[in-house]
Amino acid sequence: KSPTHLHSLGYIDIDQKSCSTSSFGQTAIVTGGTKGIGYQTVRALALAHARVLILARSTELGNKAVAEIKREAPTADVVFIQCDLGDLAAVKQVGDKICKDEARLDIVSTCTVFAVA
Repeated sequence: KSPTHLHSLGYIDIDQKSCSTSSFGQTAIVTGGTKGIGYQTVRALALAHARVLILARSTELGNKAVAEIKREAPTADVVFIQCDLGDLAAVKQVGDKICKDEARLDIVSTCTVFAVA
């Protein structure tokens, strides 16, 4: 598929060597960063040299997303944190840990879809 077609579907085509935007020194949290537009957001931020924390429920998909990005950019600073955003106690626990462990937080991207029954 052409880059224009992919862009129209919401996918971002980024060439690591020509990426002119730098997020060096910034820390980002991306929820839902294991697939689709969330994954592309993580990828773009990582290629722009940001530290990226992926928050998602599935450990398998989270580890796979990290591995794929590190395969493309071995020095990328991407970390998976398991968090079920439907469990408010877990969200608080993860939030407290991030506040304790991270010196700063510059970008928050929520790419999660919630369904309410």
